[in-house]
Amino acid sequence: MRRIQFYPNQELEQKLDEEANLSGMSISALVNEKLNELYFPREENDLPLSVLTAQVLNEIQEYADNFDNPSEFDILSASKTFGEIEMISKKKPSAVRASIGRSFASKVGAGKFINIEQINENGKLKLSINNAIMYKVKR
Repeated sequence: MRRIQFYPNQELEQKLDEEANLSGMSISALVNEKLNELYFPREENDLPLSVLTAQVLNEIQEYADNFDNPSEFDILSASKTFGEIEMISKKKPSAVRASIGRSFASKVGAGKFINIEQINENGKLKLSINNAIMYKVKR
């Protein structure tokens, strides 16, 4: 994938920053989504990455806030929406899950995810059976 730089004016930069923070996405992912919407209208039932990210992050927060759940989890076990995201799109691997996973990982330990941390064992991240990073809820 080719890297492209652009230099938004201060007003646009502020708008992008605000929307990225609200949606839980990086500015790069947000700009990519906006350009894809402009040039490649999606199917009626396809949700934009920003909507999926927000849904998944909300489900993870609800999961972590529920004291009946086990304290260790991966994103797949904490979010029904995440589990429903297709792994392949148009005969190519989809990067949607990876993008959402990176968004969540960047928020762990801060803000509404202050009580969540990655699990380290012997200096290495603990991985689930699906090779996903494991997290724990600090109580």
